[in-house]
Amino acid sequence: MITPICFSNIGSFTYIIFAAINLIMVPACIIFYPETAGKSLEDMDKIFEQIDPRTPWDVVKVAAEYVPTYAVEKQVLEFQEKPSTEQSESASVSSGV
Repeated sequence: MITPICFSNIGSFTYIIFAAINLIMVPACIIFYPETAGKSLEDMDKIFEQIDPRTPWDVVKVAAEYVPTYAVEKQVLEFQEKPSTEQSESASVSSGV
């Protein structure tokens, strides 16, 4: 663990170093990590297959343009007609007198 060593040598300056590391990580996460909400693991695999390893910053752009598999399936389902008949139930109470 590096934290006790840092505190004993440089004191409270340790907090500034950790804050600087966190500030550097925010843009790195925005640039290198794509949004995964609504995408399956197979979709993420297809996204990363399209990326050149020498240009990892392209993954966010490719992920934004990628159409998830479920969206394609859902679009096909939206064009199907809904059933035209409906079922209805009526509740009746009969007295056993």
